Amino acid sequence: MCLKRLIFLTLVTLVRSKIEIENPIETLVNITLSYNSFTATGGKGSKGSKGSKGSKGSKGGSTYSPSHTKSPKSKSSKSKKSKKGASAVPSKSPSYTPTTQPPSYEPTTIEPSASPSTFPSFRPTTSQPSSSPSQTPSISFEPSKIPSASPTNRPSSSPSQSPTVSMNPTTSFNPSSYDCDSPVGIRRDIIDVAIDLSGEGSALTPNTPQSNALNFMLNDLTLNACDGPEQIEQRYAVVVLYYSTRGDGWNNKTNWLGNGTECDWHGISCNTNSAKVENLILEKNNLIGTLPSELGVLANIQKINFFDNKLEGTVPNSILDISSLTFLDLEANMLTGDIFLKDFSNSLPNLELLALGENDLEGSIPTWIGDLTNLNSFAIQNNKFSETIPTELYKLTNLENLFLSNNNLEGDIPTFLGNLSNLILLRAENLDLTGGIPSQIGLLTNLAILNFNNINLSSSIPLEFGNLDNLISVNLSFNKLTGEVPLTASNFENLKNVELENNNLTGLIPNFSKSPIEFLSIANNFFSGPIPDYFFESNTLEFLYLSNNTLTGVIPQWGTNIDSNLKDIYLNGNMLTGPIPGVTMNSLNDITEILIYNNTLTGEVPKSICDLRKKINKGLKQDELKFKSLQADCAPLPGTDIPRNPCKCCSNCFS
Repeated sequence: MCLKRLIFLTLVTLVRSKIEIENPIETLVNITLSYNSFTATGGKGSKGSKGSKGSKGSKGGSTYSPSHTKSPKSKSSKSKKSKKGASAVPSKSPSYTPTTQPPSYEPTTIEPSASPSTFPSFRPTTSQPSSSPSQTPSISFEPSKIPSASPTNRPSSSPSQSPTVSMNPTTSFNPSSYDCDSPVGIRRDIIDVAIDLSGEGSALTPNTPQSNALNFMLNDLTLNACDGPEQIEQRYAVVVLYYSTRGDGWNNKTNWLGNGTECDWHGISCNTNSAKVENLILEKNNLIGTLPSELGVLANIQKINFFDNKLEGTVPNSILDISSLTFLDLEANMLTGDIFLKDFSNSLPNLELLALGENDLEGSIPTWIGDLTNLNSFAIQNNKFSETIPTELYKLTNLENLFLSNNNLEGDIPTFLGNLSNLILLRAENLDLTGGIPSQIGLLTNLAILNFNNINLSSSIPLEFGNLDNLISVNLSFNKLTGEVPLTASNFENLKNVELENNNLTGLIPNFSKSPIEFLSIANNFFSGPIPDYFFESNTLEFLYLSNNTLTGVIPQWGTNIDSNLKDIYLNGNMLTGPIPGVTMNSLNDITEILIYNNTLTGEVPKSICDLRKKINKGLKQDELKFKSLQADCAPLPGTDIPRNPCKCCSNCFS
């Protein structure tokens, strides 16, 4: 008898005997050990026949189907004739022939009842073995016509080593004969689901997430498989997730494993009609552990969001095989492996967001990604992906967000980027690319955020760059770009953030007078000419970094705009001349740093600046200063004791 049928028959016995199962998994394991001990006696097993799924049963038995009807009539099977020609005439009540006690069973002598019993006894008889002895109890489904008056020590005409149980014709031991909403039927179906989804090894091994989930399910008989196993499968899958990721320690586990259905548990939402899980949102919830493959059974799920947890291990293929998925966010975890090893293009036709960033994934970007034509966001930043960016990405015409930063990608910036006309956000920083910015970049007229920081770019910025008049933020810093920034940059009426530092750019500072600039950094280049007045007339500019260029002329009046939001002013390392302008007490109230050293400015640092610093820092400790840094050429010049710009309140002095 196979393990699965033995489990079922034992549960039948316990339930019919009204014995409550406190720990079903431990019970099943003990049954298995007892059965193994019994079979160790060396007896030959009885010849099996077709029966329930995964085991050999009686001839004519039906295969398990979760959609079976309630209380079907069982089929009777004819008893096999003895090799010695014994009569096959059945008796109306069970015949028990007590035998010597085998391991794990207690012998007994039972007087026949006046009417047949509807419940089998699994205790062996003491009859002598037949020519075809059975190692395990055999069950006859055809009642005998003549009951045995009393047990005998002599072998019967059809002796058997194991008990022969005659039953009323309305009783069957095929699993399908038990009501799908009865305790026995429910437990049978739950065990089937667990073994089918997880395998016997995981489902029946104590203390695994799967066995813990099975234990929970066997003690919560609120579901049945009368209309199919889907609801049992669904609940089992999310309960396995709970145990796989240390659910007891989640930040929010409201209702989990408690009252109501899984649709009432935190982070789960279901279709109101079908009660099928559609969304599983557990972001920032302290999930610690691995993703279980059982989640792949959630065939109707649309959104999975496990952002910012502590998940590790590989991503099960079963999750990427869910065709209903539109949103998969596994970002900011500790996942490993090559998630793209298998082609999932046919499995994910509806996928719109795939966020895998900030993990430890490896491999290359597959060409089949281009077949996910509904993809809106593709994020793989901060991983270990390598090789080149495949040209097949040009087919992702619905793509709006593309994150490639901080990987080991190489090669040129692909020219097909111009085909991604709906692109709004493009981040590709800290890569090992070569070449320059392709002119096709000018076709991305919807682009709002562009980050090509530190990707080894060379050559000049193409004129077509000026067509990106919807830009809000651009970062081309830490490259080898040369030449002037296209004058058409003055078209950037939405531009707030500009980072061009650490290149070899030349020419005048671009005209951003029409832009609501908040952050401007062009430090460590070769820009020349004067500092535009509008920087200090702006009400939006907060951070101005112009250090280490070849700027000339005087510092514009910086202290008259009472609406100024400037916090940092870095003008050091240029060729500025003239006096240092003073400030009014109602201007630069948010200032934190002013750096003007390594220029050729004249005169002392105005007293009004020192008064402003004293006012802003009044009552603050040294480590709490708001106007924390004022740096000027206030150290004596070499060979003299006279500084270029004397200062009574500077934090740092240079010569």
